[in-house]
Amino acid sequence: MAVRLALAFSANIRSIDRVTLWTTLPSGVAWACLLAVSNHHDNPLRASLSGGDTPLFATDLFAAAAEHWFLMVAAMMLPLLVVPIRQVAFRSYRWRRGRAIAGFLAGYGAAWMFAGAGIMGFLLIPDVAALIAVPATGSMALLAAAGWQLSPWRAAAMRKCHRSVALTPRGAAADLDCMRFGISHGAACITVCLPLMLAVMSALPGIAPAMILALLLYFERAYQRIHQAVPAIALACVSAVIALSS
Repeated sequence: MAVRLALAFSANIRSIDRVTLWTTLPSGVAWACLLAVSNHHDNPLRASLSGGDTPLFATDLFAAAAEHWFLMVAAMMLPLLVVPIRQVAFRSYRWRRGRAIAGFLAGYGAAWMFAGAGIMGFLLIPDVAALIAVPATGSMALLAAAGWQLSPWRAAAMRKCHRSVALTPRGAAADLDCMRFGISHGAACITVCLPLMLAVMSALPGIAPAMILALLLYFERAYQRIHQAVPAIALACVSAVIALSS
């Protein structure tokens, strides 16, 4: 009996470890798409709003901005979801594990796309779009993001990113629990990551700065040592401000 339980547990572990692969691969595909379509001489926000990027499928400006936002979220955020997806998998029966993870990702993606729709709608206002074109705006955005990285509110949201929740084992209630967990986790991630994402996307040209930011966020989340990573990210922002001001 003990051997059977050990073998079953080992099989579950091997299955759950595939989460790392199935979050990293789509992230890499999203980065490849961004590199293929992006205007490397303009910042991602201005390029999306001006049509400087070449969309993969979109046929109008707002759809192109939504496509760019979806790819950016997939590229930057999927590697950060290994732990919560494992939590969902551990708390679900094996036969409904894929369904539970899909519900979590649907809720998580909905939170980010809702935030992106609001941001893009705001940025499409002519006066706001003109303000983004001013270099000083990017410098101020980076400085504000550096301050946010050191704030207690951001630290509180980061702790929410590491919390676990109880999930109903089966039925429609289980699906709703997974989606609610995805939405709440997405809201916490938006609070933690969005200010710096917007600052980098509005101030620095090309996709490379976003890739560096994604690595910083990954190491911050993976090692769960907020006090070590936050000053590094804040200093990177301040350094970028100094470089842009010189």
